[in-house]
Amino acid sequence: MKNLIFVLGMAAMAACQSAPETKNSGDSIKANLQEAGQQLKSAASNAGDYLQQQKDQTIDTLNSRIAQINKATEELKKKGDKKSKEASRKLEDLKLQMQKEIDEVKAASADKWDSTKKAADVVAKKSERLWDDFKRDFKDLFKKD
Repeated sequence: MKNLIFVLGMAAMAACQSAPETKNSGDSIKANLQEAGQQLKSAASNAGDYLQQQKDQTIDTLNSRIAQINKATEELKKKGDKKSKEASRKLEDLKLQMQKEIDEVKAASADKWDSTKKAADVVAKKSERLWDDFKRDFKDLFKKD
């Protein structure tokens, strides 16, 4: 009986001594989980910042082209002849297409960004080509008098 009490007493002491280690271990695990959570939030924030930077850059490129179109359209309105009106219509169509692409870029989610970015790049390249063609085709309208 004494031996049994002795063994139970030793087991109780061992359990008491291991409890603080378990608590410390639990605290350590909790701290590690919190740190991992913070790192995950940071990574998500960085990815979000990168996405927003890419969106802003794409929108700036398209807005720059729209500004050129607006300036050219204003010059054409001053002339008022048939060829100027035709050129203005073509520019307005291009501008509407670019504005639509800007709206799509603004609304793009992270998982659809790659396809949206490709589409925006295609529109930007197409607009550059069309702009160059337009300037070539209607160069006589933009000569300084």
